[in-house]
Amino acid sequence: MVAALVEEINVYSLAIGEWLLKRLGSFAALIGFCLLIAFTLTIAAAGWFFPINNWDMFAYLASAHEATGVTAPVALHAYAYETMRANISDGDFTVLTQDREYRIRQYNDPAAFSTMLGFYRVKLLYVEIAAWLSGYVNGYTALKLLSVVPRLLIGFVVTLW
Repeated sequence: MVAALVEEINVYSLAIGEWLLKRLGSFAALIGFCLLIAFTLTIAAAGWFFPINNWDMFAYLASAHEATGVTAPVALHAYAYETMRANISDGDFTVLTQDREYRIRQYNDPAAFSTMLGFYRVKLLYVEIAAWLSGYVNGYTALKLLSVVPRLLIGFVVTLW
């Protein structure tokens, strides 16, 4: 029953596609180009306006701040947590700092937090670009840019291809 329904949908989809191709065939390249651009912009906008905040952002913020010469665990901890608190909702901040023992300890203990930074320092290019961007925008925005700009670049390369 379900297989027959799926087959019927496929047949109708192909028929609609053939009908559109006959009528819009000369505009196919332009339509495809516009769809790729719209898709790319939608994906980039989703990353900018609806970012997914996770605990790793604290560590990346601290690692990027460390790359600028700050090495004191208390200063790195304060920078990361204050930057996130200023840029995300109170609910998100609570979830990222209070929802399990590990996060509670990281939030309350700068020394424990600093021991985790080694796992993030190894991503040298990401950390260095975040540190460089942080010289122009706040650290949270720098991390958002590091998410959105590659989406735009990949979309641009695919569109050119």
